[in-house]
Amino acid sequence: SRMTRLRLLGLVHSPLFALARSFTDSPDLADAILSHFPNAFIGITGVISYASNENTPEVVRRLGARCSPDSPTGLRILLETDAPYLAPANLPTKQIGMTSKQRYPFCHGGVLPWTAEFVAGVLNEGKGLDDRRWTTVDVLRQARENARACYRI
Repeated sequence: SRMTRLRLLGLVHSPLFALARSFTDSPDLADAILSHFPNAFIGITGVISYASNENTPEVVRRLGARCSPDSPTGLRILLETDAPYLAPANLPTKQIGMTSKQRYPFCHGGVLPWTAEFVAGVLNEGKGLDDRRWTTVDVLRQARENARACYRI
């Protein structure tokens, strides 16, 4: 059943808010979660930036169709690290004290801007020249507001 599948996905639910953590499942399931739980959020990790992952970018595209940088509340995502794994693929390859072939050895909260940057790029796909484009800061700001609402902080 749908509820069993939601439980297996690790959906964290309270009477007020729900979070589908580290979401990589189908966009249709994300739509079902968001329609069934009006205060639900989809957890987005660095996996969105992996070439093999087609589902998560499509979830973000669908959410982006319902909102804009000037009216962002429809962007019902939380940015997650899934630390220490699943660092974003768009991280710079050269960092202070690291060789040119090294990346961050593990994922942590400090890499969230790269996940947000990738999300902004997905949200900007198909935008016209006159359309206001999402920035990394727009995505970080809305994700922060969503986290405040979800965790009541």
